[in-house]
Amino acid sequence: MSESNFTPQPGPDQPAGSYPQGTGAPVPPAYPAEPPAYPTGTPAYPGEAPGYAGYAQPGYPAAPQKTSILAILALIFGIVFAPAGIVLGHIALRQLKTSGEGGASLAKAGLIIGYIFFALWILLNIVGVLLGIAGAASDLSY
Repeated sequence: MSESNFTPQPGPDQPAGSYPQGTGAPVPPAYPAEPPAYPTGTPAYPGEAPGYAGYAQPGYPAAPQKTSILAILALIFGIVFAPAGIVLGHIALRQLKTSGEGGASLAKAGLIIGYIFFALWILLNIVGVLLGIAGAASDLSY
């Protein structure tokens, strides 16, 4: 009973590297180090069962970021009293760069609203002064 594909194993008196190198059993193909990128649910290797992506592990929600008080005040004062909103908005933006707090969008909104309201206030005062001058210059006597 002699097979031509049989490779004898080294015995106790034969060193491991000295046995004959014949044609042995076929060597299975080596798989790549990382599986190829397949869509989820398809096998990564030929003959492998399709896998499932699974569910994300439950965890704790991220802690809410603290909002800067100055940013909130900048928005409020930007509507109520524009010059204070402008000043507080600039101070809040400078502080937010170093503190790591949230509220940059509130501070920017306070600045924008403050500048718009301040510009409208100046425009109304200019119009009022011009109307006052025009009214004083007109002859109102009958």
